[in-house]
Amino acid sequence: MFIGSILGRRREFFGNDEDLKTISFDLAKELYDLFVQEYGSIICNRIHKDIFGRTYDFFDPVEKQQFEDDGAHTVKCTAVVAKAAKWCVELLYPELEKRGLLV
Repeated sequence: MFIGSILGRRREFFGNDEDLKTISFDLAKELYDLFVQEYGSIICNRIHKDIFGRTYDFFDPVEKQQFEDDGAHTVKCTAVVAKAAKWCVELLYPELEKRGLLV
């Protein structure tokens, strides 16, 4: 969503904005590939399997608490989100620079 909000189709050219539409798609694919390379998937429970060594049943209060106790929102998942944000900036920066959109 972040990539699309920065380099997505422009409303005034919504019917024919292939330039930005294609760039946004290409960058999203690159981000997808980075997730798959790093974690084997873009799906949370599969990423959980990679970073925790297991998955959790969030409908079970004991399992949900174990997820938190295992560092979900203090270290583990927050690190995944931080890495995703870093990747987005790394992917966007060259395109923004090329278009003269950096201040």
